[in-house]
Amino acid sequence: MEYEDTCAGVTVAFGEEGDTPILGVTALETLGYQVDPVTKKLKKVELLIV
Repeated sequence: MEYEDTCAGVTVAFGEEGDTPILGVTALETLGYQVDPVTKKLKKVELLIV
């Protein structure tokens, strides 16, 4: 998956025709983004390797 300047491999699940496409939290975390609940936009976050 690629978003702005970030590219990463993410798990993909296929639904049925007519299902609403969604971007899951694992994909967002893999790319290093989170949803800002105030602005409702994606924001870059620092990734921590543990």
